[in-house]
Amino acid sequence: MVAFAVTRAAGLALIFAVTLPSAFAATSSQTGTIHFYGQIVEDPCVIAPESRNISVSCLQGNKMQTRQVSYADVLNHTTVVSERAAISMTWINPEKTLGIVQVDYR
Repeated sequence: MVAFAVTRAAGLALIFAVTLPSAFAATSSQTGTIHFYGQIVEDPCVIAPESRNISVSCLQGNKMQTRQVSYADVLNHTTVVSERAAISMTWINPEKTLGIVQVDYR
């Protein structure tokens, strides 16, 4: 009876010793490296928030195009500001004093 208990305890210790490192390995397997190949062919738009509007300046060809967009427009729907960019905005607090302006490039 004692030999069975010792064998069982040794077996459980062996199982614990084998599975414990794999549990820690599972958490570290969520790291990695992402490689990006390619190039950025145009500069991003310049976004300048102002008191009543958002000024969006995008380079199109060799010419800078600037457009004023109201906060009401970007809060209600996504607003296309150039051939290659659209902006939208969402509030991140109930008081509506902090917001995130999102720029989507095509």
